Amino acid sequence: MNSKTCRIVCGIFLWAAAALLAAFAVWAFIESADIISQAKATGQLAGSGSGYVIISFYMSNSLVYLVYALALAALGLLVQKKDTITAARVEDHLVTHATQSEERAKEPDDLPPTVKTKDSEEGEDSDHPNDSDEPDDVGDALKK
Repeated sequence: MNSKTCRIVCGIFLWAAAALLAAFAVWAFIESADIISQAKATGQLAGSGSGYVIISFYMSNSLVYLVYALALAALGLLVQKKDTITAARVEDHLVTHATQSEERAKEPDDLPPTVKTKDSEEGEDSDHPNDSDEPDDVGDALKK
């Protein structure tokens, strides 16, 4: 199996697992609602002041599976879209690299006249402030 086929199969597997978990979450939510309505009917659960207990019951019995299903679906989408993302990144990298290569290939004649290159002849006047013969600080004075 090549890598593209493997990604497609893995993506389908993740989507199928997400669908099964989502179906289980819906079933568990319905069962939880039945249990809560039975508890209210028998008087085991008071209608007011028990909102935290009811929400906690739903969260622990059904909604956590829905969160897992969403995570698996997102992972399946990422696995299947990896080729598109990778191709876009490679294209961006190639364009950036080509632009940088063109800038590096410029001849010294293309540079502005105030910029001096390493290949410039010795003895030419320089525009750089540190190229003067006068010492800039105590360290330069001690060197001379």
